[in-house]
Amino acid sequence: DWQFSRASGPGGQHVNKVNTRAELRLDLDRATDTAALPRAVADRLTKHSTKERIVVVAAQTARTQKGNREACEAKLAELLEEAWHPPKARKLREGISKDGKRARTADKRRRRDVKSNRGRVDYFSTSASPTTLADKRLKSAKELAALPEVVAAETLRQQLASGTLPTQTSSAPPLDADQTKLVIDAGLATFHLHVEARIAAYCGEGFYTIGPCGEELLGAVGLVLEDGDGAALHYRHLATNVVRALRRGDDLEDLLLARARGYVVSGADPACGGVHCCVGGGTDDWLVTSTLASQAPRAVGRALADAFKPRRRRERRVEYVSVGDGSVNNAHFLSAVNFAEYCAHRGAGMPVVFGVADNDASISLAGHGWLPKFIEQRLGGCKIYTCDGSDGSDVFRAAAEAFAYARSEQRPAVLVVEDLPRRFGHAATDRQEAYLSQTEIEGRRARDPLAGFIGDAVERGVLDAATVAARNDEIARAARDAFDAAAAEPKLDDR
Repeated sequence: DWQFSRASGPGGQHVNKVNTRAELRLDLDRATDTAALPRAVADRLTKHSTKERIVVVAAQTARTQKGNREACEAKLAELLEEAWHPPKARKLREGISKDGKRARTADKRRRRDVKSNRGRVDYFSTSASPTTLADKRLKSAKELAALPEVVAAETLRQQLASGTLPTQTSSAPPLDADQTKLVIDAGLATFHLHVEARIAAYCGEGFYTIGPCGEELLGAVGLVLEDGDGAALHYRHLATNVVRALRRGDDLEDLLLARARGYVVSGADPACGGVHCCVGGGTDDWLVTSTLASQAPRAVGRALADAFKPRRRRERRVEYVSVGDGSVNNAHFLSAVNFAEYCAHRGAGMPVVFGVADNDASISLAGHGWLPKFIEQRLGGCKIYTCDGSDGSDVFRAAAEAFAYARSEQRPAVLVVEDLPRRFGHAATDRQEAYLSQTEIEGRRARDPLAGFIGDAVERGVLDAATVAARNDEIARAARDAFDAAAAEPKLDDR
């Protein structure tokens, strides 16, 4: 039905004299009764109708009645078209995906096993739960075999046994035989400590799980440290500490036991006595209890203290402090670098080397390639030395240059270790799938700088594959025995 009235739109005085406003009404009930409109279409038009189920469209923008009639017809046709062909309803997926369900089930099973292993032991039952780490490891052998770290350890063992190690090409002068053996021993030791730490955590016996994850070749920095040089290391850089200790003549099995005690917080831990898991504790190796660069300001203070001694009493020592690439954004690191640069600007001695390992990941956050931009914008007052973290010879070259500069010039330097993979999660609780694709996760796990370094040493004739394979098995057993012994030791029962 049509109705016309005077419009309030354009038209000057004409608007007050002629009924140009048009109004078109469609009675939905009458249209369905006469079969002019299907009931379903009429029902979908009710959102545009009055309470009496009448659709009203009006137009008054045109200067003529004919123009407004055409506008009304167009509006009604648009409404009918929309009602006649409604959009398909989106089918919303309910719940989580199949992959998500599998991951959640696996995580629940892992947590179930961890909690069950922590339960009270019934010593009078013939079916008592296993009580030692060795027993728990045996009971959960199938689940442990699927852990990424355990898979990586088995892959390395097979590569060594079959002689199919990857190789790498280095532009830096190669390390000599003794240096190569030290770096490999330290790399294998820290790698297997990491594997056993993840196993102990799964079995409910370990409480700290941050390991090198691909940064084993930073042991080459330990070849540069001189007696008296201070070192405050990031947890992932344990290999630097191990190389230094081996150069001092420390026994590797004793080092493995000391580190295992830290991972399981044994009361016999020589570094912290079971209070915390720390890196350091040896002569000139400062205790570090955090990965957030809190060790950096103190290293700068120690460097400045030596420079303020009378010239004849100065030790010409260098303080080395290492962090991950995510920690450069922390206020501890920023304040330490700022003060080091300020002291150098004022002419005060500042023999400090900041080591920054770039794996482009900060705990559970992707790095997004930020570190190079940070260095360009922020570290203008320090001498920068870069190296390839997957090349042990290149790490040694850059470290030697950085320490020589800091020692001779008494100025701050930064050692940037680039292109490092973080092969596994930050810790056992890290869920990499939340911030990395499955392709990225698998690609990082497949990269093994330590295997490439060993392959290069075998290719150069410095070592033979059979000798390294036997050494790998020996260190793996020693690490496992160290964890078994440490887990059986008493822990603190008060603060």
